[in-house]
Amino acid sequence: MDTVQQLEIEPGMSVYALVERMSRCGFGARRLAEAVAIYEKMLTGDFTKFLTLSGAMVPAGMRHIVSDLIRKGYVDVLVVTGANLVHDIIESFGCHCLGKAESDDAALRASGVSRIYDVFLRDEDFAAFEELMQSIMPQSSKTLSGREMMSILGSRIDDERSILRSAYEMKVPVFCPALPD
Repeated sequence: MDTVQQLEIEPGMSVYALVERMSRCGFGARRLAEAVAIYEKMLTGDFTKFLTLSGAMVPAGMRHIVSDLIRKGYVDVLVVTGANLVHDIIESFGCHCLGKAESDDAALRASGVSRIYDVFLRDEDFAAFEELMQSIMPQSSKTLSGREMMSILGSRIDDERSILRSAYEMKVPVFCPALPD
């Protein structure tokens, strides 16, 4: 059985050396070192890289990071919640605004504003999203897979920083269990 090595931090120590030493520690330190090792293999090996997103990543301001990861080839397949894609599309024509988590939801509702923790969004942007979806999606009896639908959406969004647009242009398939989640 290997023993836990007490972590020593030295002046001028590189991040690489710190993470390497963390691999001989317990708890979160070792998990971080393992994550770095996996990430290094992802970058240097011939693997299919899945990126899964949940939570309110786009409203929180992480949209461009995801788009950049796709455009730089770090993502081969994207699995994402519908909420993130809805907000990605809304961000292509609208915006999310900084708010306060402790805001009065009834007052916000009365003024036509929705709250996602400490981010605000105008209700009219949700209505515009619905109208856009009606204009983008084909009006035919053909059944589309979710992946096909995401590709069509990506092809019609005129915003190069959009997650869906980036995935479409880079030929990264997008899987979304339910767009209106």
